Amino acid sequence: MIRAGPGIDFLPISQLAMGEAAPIVGKTPDGDWWQVEVRGKLGWILTSLVEVMGPVSSVPIVSTPTLSP
Repeated sequence: MIRAGPGIDFLPISQLAMGEAAPIVGKTPDGDWWQVEVRGKLGWILTSLVEVMGPVSSVPIVSTPTLSP
């Protein structure tokens, strides 16, 4: 599930099919969530839900959205 922000309280905005790839463009400071680009949109996916292929040491920490009250 791709979410609007890094957390389960953010709304789902897309999903990846099994075996589908998406470029990782950022990460949270704690490294628990990847920011990915899916069909021209940026979203967030929990790192434990995906298999990463290739090096990720240079993935930048990016600012994260906050939930509106």
